[in-house]
Amino acid sequence: MITVIKQGNAYNRRVISLEGLFTDTKPVEYFIETDSNGVEVARVYIENGSIFTEIDTGDKYMFDAENKVWYKVSKNYVSLDEHGFVPLENLPPEIYERMYGVADDDARFDLTTDEVQNGDVVFVNNTQIMYLVVDETKLDSEDGYREFAAGIAAKAVADKDGNQIDTTYATKSEVAGKQDTIDSSHKLDADLVDDSNSTNKFTSAAEKAAWNGKQDAIDSNHKLDADLVDDSSATHKFATSAQLSQIATNQSNIDGQQNATALGGNGYAIINGIRLYVSSTAPTGDIPDGSVGVGGWADSHNIMGTSTDTITTPADIYTNDTTATVGMKGQMEQQSGTTTVPSESVTVSSLESGTNYALFPKADFPNAVVGDTINIVVSDTSYSQKVMKIDASYVYIENRTV
Repeated sequence: MITVIKQGNAYNRRVISLEGLFTDTKPVEYFIETDSNGVEVARVYIENGSIFTEIDTGDKYMFDAENKVWYKVSKNYVSLDEHGFVPLENLPPEIYERMYGVADDDARFDLTTDEVQNGDVVFVNNTQIMYLVVDETKLDSEDGYREFAAGIAAKAVADKDGNQIDTTYATKSEVAGKQDTIDSSHKLDADLVDDSNSTNKFTSAAEKAAWNGKQDAIDSNHKLDADLVDDSSATHKFATSAQLSQIATNQSNIDGQQNATALGGNGYAIINGIRLYVSSTAPTGDIPDGSVGVGGWADSHNIMGTSTDTITTPADIYTNDTTATVGMKGQMEQQSGTTTVPSESVTVSSLESGTNYALFPKADFPNAVVGDTINIVVSDTSYSQKVMKIDASYVYIENRTV
């Protein structure tokens, strides 16, 4: 942007001149003048080419009205010191080399160009290594540095360690042939190795000899002797030979309590001295008093009360046998198997013939229970019937021809 400020003796535009401190904010577009109370009293347009002078530095700036930017136009010159040199604080850091110390490599990789630039030296304290900065754009990696390679005299090292170089260190010829290769044919002697600070230890020749033949393998042919194993702290225990023998004895005693035969035979188990027969058919032979039978032949279970399989005394119990005439069940049944226990009488509204059973509405007898025997009263006629099943609507009784 180019503007005409003065043409001949006439001003086309009037640039303004502003003065302030380095810390003052340079105005753009307008300069607003205020009174002591902060009230605006005047507003002046800042023309292109206006000048701002910093009182405390002497620097001058010119205003670019198109981009609204102040450009520094003054030239400052640094005064020389008493020796005729430019003071170091007035020199840019790039022109001289510096050594910068850090604690470790992590701190080295955290350096920025505010601290080191190309040509500077970085000393790492924990490794005692110096690095030359070769690429200040890669200070966070090894690519930004080059390690110094400094030669050190062998004698200086020897003197530092308190040694005599001619008596402490061997020459190359003196160590020739002294274990120059470690392989299957050239092995280290464990007796000559100090493994006191190692996690894995060498076994000396004496130790190896002591272990020779002492369980050098554990496999199907080389098994541990349980009597020699301390399993006191183990979850799973070994069984000693004595314990195995006792287990075999216990098993033999258990086997002697079980006379096992095929289905339909006389197999039984003895529990607390009582025989338990479990079979699909009734057992035969000598059956002691108090024996218990389980199977379809017993209609659930049977407690025998005789020394034979003949049922003759009231001590016999057949819980579901409707033909029994003796025992607890027999006392509740007639010879024909018809119950003599009084039945509950139910008057029903209707009685229908189903496929397998007769049925009546469940609403007539909502408390019916499967297995109960009840008297069904229809038109003043009573029928004694057993309840066979119940669904949501009907009660089913055993005789469909009623």
